[in-house]
Amino acid sequence: MIAVPVVGYLMIDANADEVAFFGWTAPDLVATDKIRVDSFKALHAAVAWALTATVAAHAGAAIRHHVIVGDCTMQRMLHAAHD
Repeated sequence: MIAVPVVGYLMIDANADEVAFFGWTAPDLVATDKIRVDSFKALHAAVAWALTATVAAHAGAAIRHHVIVGDCTMQRMLHAAHD
């Protein structure tokens, strides 16, 4: 979850765009380079898709436990959220 915004920051930084958060301008960490931008863009997309797949697999496993296996995993997770 941390890799997606970090690689996104590096991608924007390598493109020579200013990265600003609430009025604070972040420092330049990488040199401006079109090849580096393309590499960071591909890495950013791959990491984002990997995170999406992980979340989908986790949700699918929880639903499987609830619907197919029929154990109390879902109830335990939902109960813990309300404590």
